[in-house]
Amino acid sequence: MKDRRMIAFTTLLASRKRLAEKLEKTYAMQRTEYAERVQAVAAKNDEIAEQLQEQQTRTIAINNMMSGEALLKIAELEAAWQYLNLVNERHQQLEAELVPLQKAVQAKEAEISETRQRIAKNEAQIEAYSKLVRVARRAQLRAAENALDEEAEEALLAQRRLRDVAKHNL
Repeated sequence: MKDRRMIAFTTLLASRKRLAEKLEKTYAMQRTEYAERVQAVAAKNDEIAEQLQEQQTRTIAINNMMSGEALLKIAELEAAWQYLNLVNERHQQLEAELVPLQKAVQAKEAEISETRQRIAKNEAQIEAYSKLVRVARRAQLRAAENALDEEAEEALLAQRRLRDVAKHNL
């Protein structure tokens, strides 16, 4: 018959192992989501870099017109200023779009960190329950061995008594 503690520890151990599988799946999914979010931030940073390059190009063109290095046509200068304003607005919009993407990366990092902590805690509990199961099994084996030893001793004593009785009856 199994010891109740053994059954309890074995049940807890099985439960912890199932939880470990779920946590590992969650962790893998979170890492995938994290990579996607990091990629979105990188793509947005690339857009911002392109926008900055466009700003610099337009600013240089305007400066060349203003300094006399390029032919100054009022209509072209006005159009260049308007386009530069549009580029600046787009740059600000991209910067604003970047903020929630960065926050999403940070949030996913926090989730991953929490999951790692849960995994570590669960692994420690699995190890503790495994040790308790091993201790309970050893205790069961010792108890079974002791019971067998006692039965063997009792059988030996019974045989000796029978021999002694048989000797006295002869």
